[in-house]
Amino acid sequence: MEMTKKELLDLGFKFHGHRCPGMPLGLRVGLAAMEKLGVSRAKDGEVLALIETGEAHCAGCFGDGIQVATGCTYGKGNIKKTHYGKIAVTLIDVKNQKAVRANVASEFFAKMEQSPFMQQRNSGVPASKVPGEISQPSIDMVMSMPDSAFIEVSDVFDYNIKPPVVQFKRVKCDVCGEMVIEKYARILDDKIACIPCLEKEHKVF
Repeated sequence: MEMTKKELLDLGFKFHGHRCPGMPLGLRVGLAAMEKLGVSRAKDGEVLALIETGEAHCAGCFGDGIQVATGCTYGKGNIKKTHYGKIAVTLIDVKNQKAVRANVASEFFAKMEQSPFMQQRNSGVPASKVPGEISQPSIDMVMSMPDSAFIEVSDVFDYNIKPPVVQFKRVKCDVCGEMVIEKYARILDDKIACIPCLEKEHKVF
C-alpha cells in the first residue's frame, strides 16, 4: 500500500530526528524523480539512488528525504553518495536500465538563504535547536510549492548498470573469531583474516 505525502513526511521526521526543510526537500525531489521515471518505492534493490551530497554537507538532510521517498536505503545498498557537493539525485530503474536526474533549482537556494531558518543555521545553531516557529514556515514552503517552482527533472535516459549479486557465504576469521562475508576475507600467514585484523597486523591506518 502506497503511503501518502503526509505519511511520508511524518515518517521522514521520525526517521531523521529533527524538523528542518532539508529532509522535506529530499522527499519532494525523490517523489518528483520517481514520478518521471515511473517507478514505485523500492522494496528490494529494483531502484538505485545516487545522491550528490558530500561529507559535512550543509543540506545532508536531503539524503534522508530521498531514502524515505524512494525506499533506497543504505541497509539495502541501493543508495550511494557521489560526493559532488550538490543537492541532486540520479534515480535508476535497475531492471529497465533507465534513469532520471533531479536537482533543486538554483533560484530556490537564493530564496531559502533569506529565510529565518537559514539565518539561524548560518549563525551556527544546530537544526534541532531552531525553534519550531522559525523552521515550520520553511518546511511548509517546501511542501506546498509546485514541483515546477523549484525542482528540475531531466528526461528519462538510458543507464547501463549491472545489479550486484547478494553475498551469503561466510567464513570465520582465524584471528578474531568473527564471521565475515567470504569476498571480504583475506589471507594472513596462511590463515583467514578479516580486513580489520589484516590492517591491525600490518598497522594500516
